[in-house]
Amino acid sequence: MAIQKNIELSNYGVSANYWKISEIRLDAVNKRARITIVGYLNNQARDSGKSAIPGFSFDYGIVDEDFIALATGPSDSDKSVYENLAGLAYAFIKQKDEFLEGVDA
Repeated sequence: MAIQKNIELSNYGVSANYWKISEIRLDAVNKRARITIVGYLNNQARDSGKSAIPGFSFDYGIVDEDFIALATGPSDSDKSVYENLAGLAYAFIKQKDEFLEGVDA
């Protein structure tokens, strides 16, 4: 799972086209979550083991109703817990301004 969307990284003079979740943290007691997504030049760079573009990520804090939707969203019993959670997280991220026109990769 990933999101494909060309985003120019002005600090680096390049664009990242392949975005992958690097971390999902859940805090059930306080009903909060944090999703970090990092960018790669493209999917070939990621698949060949290249590192994410350093120092650039989107970090989303999720609280209240958004947390409940993420934590209790639909699940597919044929998928792992991570695959279910990541699917919900990617759907959440694609609603953010930076990724509105992003496509599943």
